[in-house]
Amino acid sequence: MITLDQGTLFFAFPEIREQLRLLVDRHVQGVLTSYVLPRDRDELVDELGSMRPFWSLTRRRQEHLIMKARLVTGAEIEALLRKAASVAAGLNNASPPQLAVKFQHPPRPPDDARIYVFPAGLEELPLCPTTDFPETLPTSWLNQTAFLMPMNPSDPFLMRFTANYPFAVKVAVGNLDRVTVEPPLSRLQKEPPNYLVVSGELTANGVKERSFVLSLDAGCVVNEHFAGRKIGRIDFQICPLRLESYFSEEVAHSIPRTLREFFAWFVYGPSISAKQAEMEREHQAWQNDPLTDESGAILLGRKFEDELDPQYVDELLDLREVADWDQTESKCCSVHVCNSSVWRQITGTNPPQPRFIAECQR
Repeated sequence: MITLDQGTLFFAFPEIREQLRLLVDRHVQGVLTSYVLPRDRDELVDELGSMRPFWSLTRRRQEHLIMKARLVTGAEIEALLRKAASVAAGLNNASPPQLAVKFQHPPRPPDDARIYVFPAGLEELPLCPTTDFPETLPTSWLNQTAFLMPMNPSDPFLMRFTANYPFAVKVAVGNLDRVTVEPPLSRLQKEPPNYLVVSGELTANGVKERSFVLSLDAGCVVNEHFAGRKIGRIDFQICPLRLESYFSEEVAHSIPRTLREFFAWFVYGPSISAKQAEMEREHQAWQNDPLTDESGAILLGRKFEDELDPQYVDELLDLREVADWDQTESKCCSVHVCNSSVWRQITGTNPPQPRFIAECQR
């Protein structure tokens, strides 16, 4: 399912969610068969005492865990396991497994000898379905999932990917694969890699964004014409990680297999959570600091330097095998990039103008 909502493309895979729910239920039931609560709960208390981090906890926390060991029931354990498995699998997220794509670019101020201030935030480029214009578009465009986007071919722009599930992403700009800079292949390829990986990670907002910049000054105006003019085209192919691979990586290992491991959750949990919180604070500080100045305006030069760093792009490559990606469930679509005159000819409207604030005369 490919949808457009307020200028953002969504590639959704709701069928993965239902299959994942069945796997979670089956896994939790299998784990519970190895959980046997001892008749003498002192055995569980002794287990707690044998874990060194237990003695680093506050006395109140120690007493709480001892009481839990003495009073916990099988039903309570099952409920906790199901909740933990659902969180690990992302089933607590209201959205199905999906990848979102936004198109943004820094507005270019007019050349009129005035100083302009950019509003805080990059300009988002509008999209509209080609099916909205059946009378003014080539028939071939209407036979595929496609969208229109206005853009000056000389302007750089940013494609921002956000995911709550791992996806392999192939992007072709015109007739060139964005990763290999060669004619695109219809399949994923490991060596040399011809895809990027966008993978949701558990952070403060539940996902982690991955971004990179494409420039439309060369590759995007090569292989299509409309009314005598060349236009650009961006092709996406989105492949989800196979359910079995995702489950073994993200879910199965997060569920304690024994009763001892179950109680170790509560002993080791506070220190692990503290470390994760500190890592998240450092990540947010790194993410926010280079992007804005004291007034909140985006420092575009530094932003684009970060995005174009080859080391940053390398992070998007992945160590999984090609077979781990389910190419039979790929979702594909195209975005046709139009300059102002083509946009007006197709839609009958003027493209939206960038927002500027004139600060003063030079």
